[in-house]
Amino acid sequence: MRKDFNVGVVSTGMVLPKKCYTNDDIIEKIRAATKDMSGIPELNSQWIEENIWIKTRYFFAEDETLCDVSVKAVEQALAKAGWDPLDLDFVIFSSSSSHADVYSIPSVAGRVQEQLRAFNAFAYDTSAACSGWVYAMSQAVAFIESGIAGKGVVICAEKQEMGMNFTDHRTSILIGDVATATLLQREETPKVSSLHMQANDEKSLSSIIRLPFVARKDGKDLTYPFAEGEAPALRVGYFALDGRTVFKEGVMTMVTLTKQALMSNGLQVDDVDWFIYHQANGAMLRMVGRKVGMKDERNLMNIQELANTTAGTIPSVLHMYIENGTIKRGDKVCCIAFGGGLTAGYFLFDYYILRAAVLRAGQLTLSRRTMCPQLVGGFFMSEIRSSAAAAVLSTPITFYFAHWLWFRLLQQQ
Repeated sequence: MRKDFNVGVVSTGMVLPKKCYTNDDIIEKIRAATKDMSGIPELNSQWIEENIWIKTRYFFAEDETLCDVSVKAVEQALAKAGWDPLDLDFVIFSSSSSHADVYSIPSVAGRVQEQLRAFNAFAYDTSAACSGWVYAMSQAVAFIESGIAGKGVVICAEKQEMGMNFTDHRTSILIGDVATATLLQREETPKVSSLHMQANDEKSLSSIIRLPFVARKDGKDLTYPFAEGEAPALRVGYFALDGRTVFKEGVMTMVTLTKQALMSNGLQVDDVDWFIYHQANGAMLRMVGRKVGMKDERNLMNIQELANTTAGTIPSVLHMYIENGTIKRGDKVCCIAFGGGLTAGYFLFDYYILRAAVLRAGQLTLSRRTMCPQLVGGFFMSEIRSSAAAAVLSTPITFYFAHWLWFRLLQQQ
């Protein structure tokens, strides 16, 4: 795969559902669904946390539509970048949750584009399950690198509770919801080092992760081809996976892709600052990291708080670790995906946009890279967290320091 693309990740946004569910909450749902069934093992929160590493997850409520939460995530990212919605040339929506929306047509992307009033953008939906972010970001890079577009947004949002089968204790503890947005733009120098996508091979494992549609009539499931005169109604079935096979293939594929990403770019493990994998299972992620040979702290995770959010896993980890200051300007980030389809891939890039400048003495935060000196000075006074720093910055030196800082920020762009 060709390397070095003059495209950069500009900013991110994320929206969590209002309702958080603990392991005990999910166990209660499982107990209620299986009360008349036999052979169901007794689950406990500690076992889930120790073996799968999940403590909590979130589910969007009925009134939290995919369109609405996606708009909010994009608005966050636009505000951080200092962009107007009219700056967007495309809106790509990647999700496995289209069954949870009220429309098949118009697309979620089309309605998000309309609601944002991003009238210069084309918009469409796509789906690659847990690899949705890597696939969609690769499409976005292709649009920008080819000159078709200059700026755009990739949205990954999932609303999955209605596809959960709480009689299946193996899968129902794994899943959560989130909405994310990632902005990209054309750059003068390469910021995306390499990308790769792949699908099935001769093993023919496309069915090990599945979310089927079911044909029903008079309360009974029907099989295709339908008998003459049958007019079944399609409804979404339940998410299922072959756990052992998924674990084995997931570990092997993500280890192989990590080594491939490093080798194709002439890198060693220590040359990459952060690795972000699809958040399928905590034990799987730790095993991948150790097989690759990285330090545990460089294998970034949020599965503990958000569980497996399908297409939203990688961009939500990216967002959270940018926001908490872990991922900094100039850091090299390697994102590796594996999921239903089967699909897999990697996206290797340098995070470069100055999201925030912090004066440690006063805990001062600047939020936009396009600020003029006057706005920088204004931020000094509005963002000061320390009274001592406020006293210092209330003098005329603020004006001169603001000009100096603004000039240095421009030099770094």
